[in-house]
Amino acid sequence: MQYCKIILLLFFVSFMSCKKKENLGTENILVRDNANSHTQNNIDSSNVFKKKFSYQFKFSDTNSHQIVGINIVDSKTIEFHLITETLPCDTEYYGIAVNKNWNLDGEIDEDDEGGYFVNEYFKEAEEYTIAIRLAEDLSKVQIKYIQNNGLETDCLPITQKIMYRLNN
Repeated sequence: MQYCKIILLLFFVSFMSCKKKENLGTENILVRDNANSHTQNNIDSSNVFKKKFSYQFKFSDTNSHQIVGINIVDSKTIEFHLITETLPCDTEYYGIAVNKNWNLDGEIDEDDEGGYFVNEYFKEAEEYTIAIRLAEDLSKVQIKYIQNNGLETDCLPITQKIMYRLNN
């Protein structure tokens, strides 16, 4: 009888761990209205953010700031957290992104210094798709965003701008 209880307990624990892995693919987005109070960005001051992610990349100009933290899980998966501060609101996207073309030829992006190889990771949700184009040398990243449901919003991440790696 004890043997059956142990088997049942192991089965239950393994089922719960599988359930947690399924939740990683859920849609993760936070939007904060910032129309009346756009304050100085605080995305650099988060020590928790810097400790949680192995790589951080940043873009900043006069009216907008964006940072993304990335952990490389394996050759075809990354964990990310993207924070964007713009008027009229701030957004956060986070979760697991997958490189669907990890075993094919790499893609090339260009900047002022020339071309560089990138790996493209996708986070697909019902409302949106985010593509994270990470340079193979881990020095820079670009974000692409596609609104899937056709609804327009002003609360989007900054796209098509090169974000450079912060020193850890």
